[in-house]
Amino acid sequence: MKKISTKIIALLGLLVFFVCLGLGLVAYITSYNSLVAVLKETMPKVAMEASITIEDGVQNQFNKLNIIASLDYMNILNNPEADNSALRTILSDEVKRSGHKKMMLIGKDGQALCDNGTFADMRGNVIFEKALSGKAVVSDPMLDDNGTEIIMIYAVPVKVDGEIAGVLMAIRDGMELSDFAGRIKFGETGEAFIINSQGHTIAHADKNLLSQIIATARKTDSSSSASVIINEPDTVSSATITADTVTSASAKDHEDVMEEKTPSQSEHEENINSKLGFDGLGDIKQQMMKGNADFGEYKYNGIAKVLGYAPIKAYGWSIAVVIDKEEMLSGLSALKQTFLIISSLFLIGGLVIAFLIGKNISKPITYLSQECNIMSSGDFSRVVEEKYTRRHDEIGGLARGFNNINVKVSKIIRNVVEEAHMVGKAIENVNGNMTALTSEIDFMSSIINKLSSKMDENSAMAEEMSAASSEIEGAIDSIASKTQDGAESVEEVRMRAEELKTIVIDSQKRAQEIGSNVAVKLREAIEKSKNVEKIKILSDGIIKIASQTNLLALNAAIEASQAGSAGAGFAVVAGEIRNLAENSKQIANEIHSVTTLVLESVQDLAVSAEEVLEFLDNKVVRDYDMLVVTGEQYSNDAQFINDMVANLRANTEQLYASVRNMVKAINDIAAASEEGATETGDLANEAAAVVRRTNEVLEKTNDVNKSAERLLELVSIFKV
Repeated sequence: MKKISTKIIALLGLLVFFVCLGLGLVAYITSYNSLVAVLKETMPKVAMEASITIEDGVQNQFNKLNIIASLDYMNILNNPEADNSALRTILSDEVKRSGHKKMMLIGKDGQALCDNGTFADMRGNVIFEKALSGKAVVSDPMLDDNGTEIIMIYAVPVKVDGEIAGVLMAIRDGMELSDFAGRIKFGETGEAFIINSQGHTIAHADKNLLSQIIATARKTDSSSSASVIINEPDTVSSATITADTVTSASAKDHEDVMEEKTPSQSEHEENINSKLGFDGLGDIKQQMMKGNADFGEYKYNGIAKVLGYAPIKAYGWSIAVVIDKEEMLSGLSALKQTFLIISSLFLIGGLVIAFLIGKNISKPITYLSQECNIMSSGDFSRVVEEKYTRRHDEIGGLARGFNNINVKVSKIIRNVVEEAHMVGKAIENVNGNMTALTSEIDFMSSIINKLSSKMDENSAMAEEMSAASSEIEGAIDSIASKTQDGAESVEEVRMRAEELKTIVIDSQKRAQEIGSNVAVKLREAIEKSKNVEKIKILSDGIIKIASQTNLLALNAAIEASQAGSAGAGFAVVAGEIRNLAENSKQIANEIHSVTTLVLESVQDLAVSAEEVLEFLDNKVVRDYDMLVVTGEQYSNDAQFINDMVANLRANTEQLYASVRNMVKAINDIAAASEEGATETGDLANEAAAVVRRTNEVLEKTNDVNKSAERLLELVSIFKV
């Protein structure tokens, strides 16, 4: 069985862990969402600033061309026959100074003068026509006629005397736009790329990646179309690559509107993006082609990227500033580490607090559990330590409850032991008194037997006197001498009657004293034995306390189940308390059963004692009264005979007249003697019955003594 402290530590540790985890996740998610929201707001602004940078770079080239276009040398456009050597020198110098690949001055008729002195026909060229209409025009980066280099064409109108007289055109390195994009810095991994209105990448800060894009597109789409810008073989032409590379500005109108792609074209570009490692970039380009400014996410070779994009409206392009998502969320990594450190500290602190709380709860519970086991073994001599009983929580209440149970049960057991010893002593006294009573009754029985034999002798003598009286008429002469003998016999009978009377009175007094003493002692013993009923009352109190404790444990288990896992540990405590209550109730029921048995035995003893006392009062005392009366009668009869004999001696002459009365008196004496003998026999039988019932009382007292010994044996398992 797992310790309750382990469960508490585990539960509180899990609680702290999940609280820290939940707070960390909330903080991380909130920070993540806040950072993403900032990115969504910031990245498009960065892209807008980048678009301005690109526009400024392009405008800078236009400004250079406008400066050249404003020179007086441009008047040659109105005089084609004039010397153009100075103009060619200026154009050639500008090519070297500005890094142009080529420059040309084109008249309204489409005839172009190149910086190297050659001429070309530019009629029908879209860029020329747009610039001639008064607009500064720049083309998308495109491949030259050899398909080896990327070029861009800048064209500005040339005004002479306030009117457009021609177009000044410069052909530059097409990677210059990528240089513009490379100047845009954002973080450590931030870079920019530009797409045209058709969604093709025309510039990228990573020129190697741009070269990869071009190479992949050319491999994927082996067919390409080219439109010659100028007819001279050493001039510049344009070629259109249908993949995600550069676009042509020579063969079609260069409008700032997005052309709808066919499904096959979209699928073709998705295939190229997949080969290059782009995932999700196609949808973002669709939004960029619409001229929107927004925020997006995609993956490149498995690396998450975030970007903000904005349109370059002047040229129909759209620029995007890209940065690694990991770099933008690098602050979250620090937050994550901080969260892990703080959570670890909180978890360690929580575990320490849980350990202290667990020990504070489990230590007294373990101690009380041990004390409960000791009490369950019958040892109630221990007292719960004061540091637990002084607590003001449920554990303190439980400790005080254990202490009260210990004290009360110890007191009950001591009382039971004391009462059992008192019952044993009372039974010993009863046994002694009953043994003495039995001896006295045996002695009285022997006296009664002697009296019965004397009565038999009196009866025989009366019969003899009756026989003698029949002969009295024939033996009147011998009356005098025999009268003397009769007088002596009568005196002896009187003396014996007096002696019998005295003995019976003494026996009566002793029997009354013994009966009174036995009655008092029996009633005292019975009254003292009623103290055993206190054990029954106390055991009922214990049963009631155990029931209340059981109900309390049940309520605690219900509360613990309603509390869930936090309360699981308290459910175990409630179960232990409930088991303790059941054990206490079982022991109290056993005490109750033993007390009931003792009470029944005491009640039987009381009934038997009352029967003995009733027998002594109603039978033995009456018999002794009868014996006293009989003794008095014997004494009176003896006195009467003595008087009669005296009268006979004095009045011998009247003997004959009195013979009949004497015979009658003798017959009465014989009848009385027979009756006395019969009653004496009955008295002897009653004495035997008293002895038998006394023996029964002794047997009952022995049973009570055995019950008291069994009670002592039952409570001997308890140590108080």
